[in-house]
Amino acid sequence: MILNAVLFGHGSHEAAWRSPGMRATAPLELSHWLSCARKAEAAGFDGLFLGDILCLQDRPEHHPSETLDPLMVLAALAGATDRLTLIGTASTSFNHPLHLARRFHKPHHAAGALGRDQSGAGAAKSVQYDLATAGA
Repeated sequence: MILNAVLFGHGSHEAAWRSPGMRATAPLELSHWLSCARKAEAAGFDGLFLGDILCLQDRPEHHPSETLDPLMVLAALAGATDRLTLIGTASTSFNHPLHLARRFHKPHHAAGALGRDQSGAGAAKSVQYDLATAGA
């Protein structure tokens, strides 16, 4: 069995950022992601997934935005972990295919330079939320 950790800034619960000892801005700091990756690797996970988020979350007053570029974070994590397969996504709605290819290559290149040939990438179309039809 292969286990991948799917990471969100503070976790899945929208109020997790309010937990005692948690900094609301932690997901905007590389040290947060380095800590998460090291914990996932120590716990025996095989891979780590970061998805790109290009919008505010539902109810942003309860769930702050956590928008670091996942591909840049994964490139940094490649040097801080030993065996995790690093997987990320980026939006084809907001990025030219050539630019995406270059960005996806960076974490893969960083992992390869460290003797690992495992990385993954995914491109997805972003969905625009229509405030007019939502009654806003």
